[in-house]
Amino acid sequence: MNILAINTSDDVLSVALKLNAEILSKQLRAQRNHNQSVLIMIDQMFASAGMKSGDIDAVAFGVGPGSFTGLRIAAGVAQGMAFGIDVPVMPVSCMAAIAQKQTCDKVIVAIDAKRSNLYSGRYVRNTSGLMELSGEERLSSIMDLDLSGEGWCGAGSGWDMHAEKLIQMSQQQLEWTTNQTPHASEIALLGEGGLIQGDGRDACLAVPNYHSPYFT
Repeated sequence: MNILAINTSDDVLSVALKLNAEILSKQLRAQRNHNQSVLIMIDQMFASAGMKSGDIDAVAFGVGPGSFTGLRIAAGVAQGMAFGIDVPVMPVSCMAAIAQKQTCDKVIVAIDAKRSNLYSGRYVRNTSGLMELSGEERLSSIMDLDLSGEGWCGAGSGWDMHAEKLIQMSQQQLEWTTNQTPHASEIALLGEGGLIQGDGRDACLAVPNYHSPYFT
């Protein structure tokens, strides 16, 4: 299965091509102009792989949470490409992508949502090596983050900003990884898993999930 994956949810723009077992990827750190750079990077990826857009079977994209504008860019590009070549889209949680990057098998992802809030989700690695959501993704106050259970590790900007408080709340010595952001490579892996399970969607359903009551 050939999958194009896109992430424009934060400052690091990334694209990836999953060609069966091989993953090719590119990234660019740029606070702005993702809309100008993403199509150029996609063309470069196709050229380096000796492919054209019609050779892909689906388009996966980081659906959120993340930058309001960035999420709209990824959804729009995924929708446009999928419409053009008549393939499904596969929205992938940006928090799941962060969890997929970790070496531990149980990850509490927390992303800073400002106003003393966090986006969060708890993920467990399945027998296929892919992270699955345990429970639901949430927007909550820092004090309401679910840190229960043993054997969990942490990742995401919420840990970078509030690690001392979160470890104190958990009453255990949780390990956490700094500077973890979603990447198109993990979105490609998780996207393939979702497609195999039949979770692909029509291109018209490529919309962001802001995880926030402030945006709809």
